[in-house]
Amino acid sequence: MPLTREYFAQQAGRYKVKKKDEEALGLLLDRWELSTSEATKYAFERQWFVNLAFYAGVQNVSWNHISRRLEEPPAPSWRRRYVANLILPMVQRSVAKLTAERPRTVVVPNSPERDDVNSATVATKVLEHLYTETKIDDVVRDVAMWGALCGTGYFKVHWDPDRGPRISDVLGGDVKDALSAEKQRTEEKLTSDRQDLDLRLGEVAMEAVSPFKIYTDAPTPSVDWKDATWVIEGTERPLDYIRERWDNGKFVTAESSERTPGGWWERRLSNLVGPTGVSSASGQEDKTDSAVVLEMWEKPGPTHPRGRYVVAANGVILDNRVNVYADELNIWNPYIPWHYIEMPGRHWGISLVENLIAPQREYNIARSQIIESKNLMSKPKWVVPKGAGIPDTALTSEPGEVVEYNPNF
Repeated sequence: MPLTREYFAQQAGRYKVKKKDEEALGLLLDRWELSTSEATKYAFERQWFVNLAFYAGVQNVSWNHISRRLEEPPAPSWRRRYVANLILPMVQRSVAKLTAERPRTVVVPNSPERDDVNSATVATKVLEHLYTETKIDDVVRDVAMWGALCGTGYFKVHWDPDRGPRISDVLGGDVKDALSAEKQRTEEKLTSDRQDLDLRLGEVAMEAVSPFKIYTDAPTPSVDWKDATWVIEGTERPLDYIRERWDNGKFVTAESSERTPGGWWERRLSNLVGPTGVSSASGQEDKTDSAVVLEMWEKPGPTHPRGRYVVAANGVILDNRVNVYADELNIWNPYIPWHYIEMPGRHWGISLVENLIAPQREYNIARSQIIESKNLMSKPKWVVPKGAGIPDTALTSEPGEVVEYNPNF
């Protein structure tokens, strides 16, 4: 059963949906269904799978529109399917060139005054610190790889409250002792204070996001999302993660693999090169201990002047509040798209691989035909009269072989 609004409505029957969340959940699911339809993103996703297969060296495959998976057509046993993967080194070389130079960011002071110069120096050091803490070199490499393979990759810049130093480490080790010395405090208050001290201060985080996880109504490749009104990220998360992060997470149940698009794509990618050389994923609905989390960032508009941030999983609303990015930072989503080649009139870019597939196929065919011709000429066909008494195993490629036959047949 596909992920549809009807399916999520059945799942949502397990708990009471608040009226203010009902409209947000319906809008999120409507946009999700629109984004996953064949008329929108699906046409690009099937090309991405072919690109990834060719990059991995699985190059005798085609996309089956019925089963929505890569398949290798059957062939006679004597047919050679030689693969010389020229795409992989070209992609690696392109990504290496794109990421060879580390960008350097310098904050320019507003004026030559000492205070402005000192502020700019401190800001530059902060950026250098964030560059190291966020491991941006690895993130840039991953985004460049997604761009070369699928045409578009995404930087996700956000605030992670689970990163950074612990509060107790910042305040010093004597703080806990001071709290324990206050006999006037109740035990419950002391326990609460200790838990607060174990919390982290938070840190800026940067991640590389696959284009398989992003859904949007953006009609152009604009980096600032000026023509888009919403962005959705669909990511498969373990149930423990969901229940720990959101209060309503306790109502979320596991979804089958065929009902979790994020997990479906990720499992198909991980199983792209199976025992037979193609995807080994089956069409069965295997139960997983996870669910797909849909996060929607909505641009400020007449209905919601401060934007909106909605999170849902398996028909359960997990969060519905003001979009803090639009309300405080004057941006409305944490994603920065990077396109390998921009295509006017559409959001998704053009990859390096899709333009190499046709010549790669022709090269493989030419090499395969050379091998087949060599095999045929070195071991040609024989015309043997019936009744000549020649065993089936007599005609081999052995040099100087003596073949006995019956001349009086």
